[in-house]
Amino acid sequence: MINRVRTLLMNCGREGNDLRLPGEEYIPADFVRRSQPIWLRRVYTRLFGANPDRLFINYRMRQLMQLIHATPLSEFVTVDDAAITYLPFRDELNGSLFQQVMTPAGAAYLHGGHSADEANGQTEYAWTVQLIAEDTVRVTSLIPAATYVDVPVTFTGGLSSVVPLIPKRLTTSFNVHDVGFSYQVQSTVRPATDIAAVLTTAFNGAEGLDTLNLFASAIAAEQAMYYDIWTKHPQFVMRYAAVCMAIANFTETQETVG
Repeated sequence: MINRVRTLLMNCGREGNDLRLPGEEYIPADFVRRSQPIWLRRVYTRLFGANPDRLFINYRMRQLMQLIHATPLSEFVTVDDAAITYLPFRDELNGSLFQQVMTPAGAAYLHGGHSADEANGQTEYAWTVQLIAEDTVRVTSLIPAATYVDVPVTFTGGLSSVVPLIPKRLTTSFNVHDVGFSYQVQSTVRPATDIAAVLTTAFNGAEGLDTLNLFASAIAAEQAMYYDIWTKHPQFVMRYAAVCMAIANFTETQETVG
């Protein structure tokens, strides 16, 4: 399988696999998503969020694959994969991707800021702001959900009062205009939590890994080695890389979905 470990660890089908998107990598045409036991679904929710967008998934997968390839366990990635298309890692998931864009440019002002919603896995947001009456603005959320709210607005010195996009974090204001004036705001934000903290939360605790099933020797010959690394290695990078490799092997043995 091309990109075997990444494909299994990500465990998404071909839907949405557009290689023009930031962080997107090749998924084999015949790959079918595998089912997950409840304990693994809980782990994935902590890794990727409850309902992640594609950019969040790709960003997290880049972090996981960089972690694996930073260890000697990368040897097992290249042995098992028929080919790897994502090396060397590209730099498109850099700071310039994560920004706020207003259309038309300069139409209004933005105040404050926000980070990704990591509980849900949301990195991309978009709103339309429209003056629907002299004293009312309609804020329509386009991404992640199509909802709207009408907000009262006043003008002082030709400038509107602030209009919340994300309450207490991101607001907007604009110069006085005729009714019907509108503009759009797009915000792409980076997950802020350190990957070590994310993995610690995902893999540890009472609702973490089902080690008995995850590291079962019947899955693959390497599972016992991965278990020893997970339980005994002094470096967290090696421990977490071993778990990621074990999850990929475990996933390959599960039933297909759809």
